[in-house]
Amino acid sequence: MRLRRAQGCAPVGLLLVLALVLIAAPGARAQDLGDLNVKGTKLPVNIVADEIDYESADGIYTAEGRVRISQSGRTLTSDWVMLDSESRIGVASGNVVLRDDTETVHADFMEFNIDTLAGIVYRGRFEDDKTHFKVTGSEIRRLSDKEYQLKEGTFTTCDCGPGEVPSWKIEGERIDVTVDGYAKVKDAKFKVKDRTVAIIPYGVFPVKTTRQSGLLFPLIGQSSRNGFQFNLPYYWAISENTDATFYQEVLGKRGYKQGAEYRYVFDPETYGQMNAWYLNDQDVSEEDNFDSDRWAIRWDARQKFPLGIRGKVDLNQVSDNGYVVDFEDIGRDSSRFLESRGQLERPFDRGTITAGAIYANDLQSPDDQDRDDVILQRLPYVQADLIDQPAFDSPLR
Repeated sequence: MRLRRAQGCAPVGLLLVLALVLIAAPGARAQDLGDLNVKGTKLPVNIVADEIDYESADGIYTAEGRVRISQSGRTLTSDWVMLDSESRIGVASGNVVLRDDTETVHADFMEFNIDTLAGIVYRGRFEDDKTHFKVTGSEIRRLSDKEYQLKEGTFTTCDCGPGEVPSWKIEGERIDVTVDGYAKVKDAKFKVKDRTVAIIPYGVFPVKTTRQSGLLFPLIGQSSRNGFQFNLPYYWAISENTDATFYQEVLGKRGYKQGAEYRYVFDPETYGQMNAWYLNDQDVSEEDNFDSDRWAIRWDARQKFPLGIRGKVDLNQVSDNGYVVDFEDIGRDSSRFLESRGQLERPFDRGTITAGAIYANDLQSPDDQDRDDVILQRLPYVQADLIDQPAFDSPLR
């Protein structure tokens, strides 16, 4: 069986080929049938198993023991495979792994119809490395090319590495999923890094594997500093290499906060991200040494210039020293300084020449006690880093 995101096509043709081969040679047993060119198939099929049997009375074909069926980059491995030519049902059991291009299915047991290609995966998971669509479930039922039913399942489109916990996923007792459409979930749990942040008896969630403009999942929280927090982001897919996200956030104690993020990627050496936030803070008092107009900006970029020159920018600015305490937009380490950096570098065969500048903002609070006016800033610098090599062809280095 082949679970696909869009053009579902199960590898049942491989098992059908196995059936045709065994019809031509009933009672065959072999460890490796090699590459077979069978009438009705365009590509050779390789079948390997400890034992292959055909029961002519029942029309049952079985392959058992280290079964491996492959065809044109498509591979199915399991402990046991069976095909019923009368009912047109095929099954695979035990350590079932199906790989086809970017898609992989793992299961304890798999059942499918060789004509309609409808199938069921038991205690399994499916993932597509290209679209990042992933589902798990005690039962995964494929209804069509894009429709799935999950029991005790999860789904996500998070781009995460092997073994990495998804940044988010939806878990439910019963899930009806339409890829590039929506998922209807009963007893839904919205999880962030495996931590449940919301429980909904019934919910409808978008399942998009391609970038599309629209509202993102709302962010809801509560803190003693800001009160109730509700953030409804809007995502704008501007082009293939640029996008923007607009944040509309309500803070119970502070008011209405706005944010924007712009990202771009023009080539592997030219990319960046710009962020800006603004809030007319309703929780500012006369004791605070800053006004209610509070803001922050951040720009992190890499740029390729002519003559092999590469540039880097890490710009961080805030309206007041308390901003990084009240909000987590900028983020910083335990240092009391918020640094901005700019740098140009030119690599050579035997080293690199670098020119740059650093500005440090003293964040000691309140503002009138910091040392921005007297702090010693580092002067712009130029440095050369050379690879260790002999001096004038001598032993000295």
